[in-house]
Amino acid sequence: MGVTLLFTPLFSLQGALPENITPNPGERKYANSIVRIDQTDFDVQSRTNATQKRSTITTILNKEGKEEAAFICYCDKFRELKQFSGELYNAQGVLIRKFKKSDLIHTEYFEGLASDNYTYYLDAPDIQSYPYTIKYEWELKHKDGLISYPVFVPQTSYNQAVDTAVYQITLPAQENLRFRSLNSNIEPVESTEKNRKSYLFTYGNLNAIEHEPMGLSLTAMIPHVYFTPEEFSFEGTTGNISDWNNFGKWQAELLNNRDILSEEAKRKVKELTAGCGSDREKVNALYDFLGKTTRYVSIQLGIGGLQPTPAQDVFKTGFSDCKGLSNYLKALLSEAGIPSVYTVISTTRSHLLPDFASANQMNHVILQVPLPGDTLWLECTNPEEPFGYIHNQIAGHDALLIHPDGGEIYRLPQKKDSLHKECYYADIYLGADGNAKGVVSRKSWNSQYENRCHLIKLEDAKQRDRVRGEIKLPSVRIQELTMKENKCADPSFEVRYEAELGYGTQTGNRLFIPANIFRNTLSEFSSRKPRTQPIALSAGFTDSDTIHIHLPEGYNIESTPAPQCINNDFGSFSAIILPGERKISVIQTLSLKKGIYPVEKYEDFRKFTEVVSRSYSGKIVLKKDL
Repeated sequence: MGVTLLFTPLFSLQGALPENITPNPGERKYANSIVRIDQTDFDVQSRTNATQKRSTITTILNKEGKEEAAFICYCDKFRELKQFSGELYNAQGVLIRKFKKSDLIHTEYFEGLASDNYTYYLDAPDIQSYPYTIKYEWELKHKDGLISYPVFVPQTSYNQAVDTAVYQITLPAQENLRFRSLNSNIEPVESTEKNRKSYLFTYGNLNAIEHEPMGLSLTAMIPHVYFTPEEFSFEGTTGNISDWNNFGKWQAELLNNRDILSEEAKRKVKELTAGCGSDREKVNALYDFLGKTTRYVSIQLGIGGLQPTPAQDVFKTGFSDCKGLSNYLKALLSEAGIPSVYTVISTTRSHLLPDFASANQMNHVILQVPLPGDTLWLECTNPEEPFGYIHNQIAGHDALLIHPDGGEIYRLPQKKDSLHKECYYADIYLGADGNAKGVVSRKSWNSQYENRCHLIKLEDAKQRDRVRGEIKLPSVRIQELTMKENKCADPSFEVRYEAELGYGTQTGNRLFIPANIFRNTLSEFSSRKPRTQPIALSAGFTDSDTIHIHLPEGYNIESTPAPQCINNDFGSFSAIILPGERKISVIQTLSLKKGIYPVEKYEDFRKFTEVVSRSYSGKIVLKKDL
């Protein structure tokens, strides 16, 4: 099976287990599982074919690490699982079960319309005695094109330690391998034999990483290595990926003759834009047409995972994926005399490696429309996105503009932190028994709008449930609920309602009432446990609340939470409680700044969140006149 490697295998796992199969307690701090050995041999025979052999031995230390014993293998028309075997050992290293390929569950389930993706998987064994060890060996055949090589990721989850991980890639001597290591300075051991060359990468003794609130993503902390060929062949096409410009040229070739429209489609463009007074109005009209007449489906058939559906097919059928819909709108705009640029981007990573081009750094396509004095970035897969608004999954991200003469990296704009705002304004009419009537409005802008706007699509009962769940009181009844959405470049979403509230607690002649029923405390930062990771605030925002609490007859203010005014590296927080004529006004504003802050700042940040939490959960005490 497969192709015989010209190089000596790194080591053999046949019948072998590490001597210390039962690790000593405390051998790996934070570890729920330990990868004892992870070996990959990737043998490239040509630009279209390769064989990947993988072997892993993992010790599961406790039930929290159980999922690391599962097996999963993703396949498609370019990757085929040829061989598989598995073995399960108990704590004493005794073999208790074997697995073969027929034991794997095979599924072709896919949420999209069309895909040649399929998956093999094996659930984690149902073993209640720990530790136990699982060994897997499998072989994948890569065929019909190699636009990239498998990434070397020796550590794949939190609370996972790694003893030894090795990756050997072998390829014809005339082929150029490009690689980039991240979060480490690993260098390969290189060797040459006849007309073949080999690169060997090794990691060892990687400690487990514990998840920490607002920490860096796991990908930003673990070592990994990207690989890519310089010249590639992919389902009948050839290209060069030595840099982003050359990769963009290949992507541009995939767009050739994909923008042709029928006479019917051309007449429709003319009809839709006839009454428009500017190019921006024309773009808006065609974008609205796209949203009303098409829907998104995922299409991942062969090169269709990278090449868009022809524009005319989308016009006929009314559906496609991000590539096809973006290309379709590009064709409509071109017919209206408005140039636009097909743009490849990632929704999960904000920055591309500027000096290392590869096909696996992006997962999405949008459209750039460079109007005079106003460049639009259009999300073509979701007609609900406001026209001209750059949503949170792509704002500030690097993108690759696909020009006919090559690719160009461009960073999308993003709004200031202060513009991602949410404001509560409430009047609470408190009764002597602690019950209250509330009149509330909440308005959310930009990324906070994105978090809230889905409510308008829900049925009435679910809308009320969601709003009720956002109030920190055990007894809430929502009435007169209305919603208003403003779709524009700075979109907003407003909710108004009346509510009956079990607001205060009566003890003797006193009423204890909350200062703010709308904000959650930051309890995840209450622990004084030593911090190991920097603080990563992935989004900046401002929350501003004004709550007027109207007092019942015969009650006066006895005590209120202390005022606060903090301004530091992370942002700011202010809280004041103003007494008035038979009412109390609670005014609180929290602003956080997006950024990564050194671990040395954690104690300052924890104290900051402690003050915010204490203020949000503070109690006002009212005393009845005797």
